[in-house]
Amino acid sequence: MLKVEPSKLSLETNRQSSPHSVQNHSLTPVNNTKEKQEEKKILPTTAKSLTQEDLNNIAENMQVRFKVLEDIRTAEVSLRNKGVSPIDGNRWSIHFCVTTGMELDHLVHRPEGYVLPSQKSIKLTHFNGCTYKLEPTRDFKAILPGDALKFVVHIGPTLAKTDLVPRWYVTSDGLEPRTISNTADESLDFVVLSKGKRAWDRFGNNDVTDLKRAPLLMVPTPLEIVGLNESMKLSIDSQWVVLGEPGLEEETSFLAGKIV
Repeated sequence: MLKVEPSKLSLETNRQSSPHSVQNHSLTPVNNTKEKQEEKKILPTTAKSLTQEDLNNIAENMQVRFKVLEDIRTAEVSLRNKGVSPIDGNRWSIHFCVTTGMELDHLVHRPEGYVLPSQKSIKLTHFNGCTYKLEPTRDFKAILPGDALKFVVHIGPTLAKTDLVPRWYVTSDGLEPRTISNTADESLDFVVLSKGKRAWDRFGNNDVTDLKRAPLLMVPTPLEIVGLNESMKLSIDSQWVVLGEPGLEEETSFLAGKIV
């Protein structure tokens, strides 16, 4: 019977006979360690979770300014930090309404949003109608106390403060939204209009005809008018009675209250 036994050569002999093998084995762990160190450098950092107190502070201390520029089709938006702590780009977003539209060439049919080329730290998203969302990107740098982040957006012809809606609010997943304090009332003081422009200038290029008279006798138009002589002057006084269809009780009451 042929019997095969393991080699009884010393470990030292094996090392000498296979120098390349020993060298390769000795370098392998060093290379792996280097690769792991390099991988560790590029791992994304985890941002600190935003708390309700943090969100409240943003709403209180972020001062919004919406300045319509001379061409009435662009606006400079400013987010100023009037607090004592930096405002980080930490998973918050601002929701607002601009009735004339914003970045229409880039946001229509683009649910993933649009990063502004001139300010890559801001992304805009259009939801529906006049509602938009503004949020920081990874390029966002903290707004330090007293500093402001400014960027320009394209808008539809904006000539009245009421082209914007008050009560912009900031929100974050899992937290209660908060209204940004300087947008919280009907004064719209955070909106600055272009000087020398009038609200009706937006219709300057419209092709309309002056009808010389109102096409309807009354707006809203009554369901039925009985016994009215259009050649005579109409005087509405307290002798009139306002009636309305079911479901229009509030409107009927409002109109009735206007008759004196």
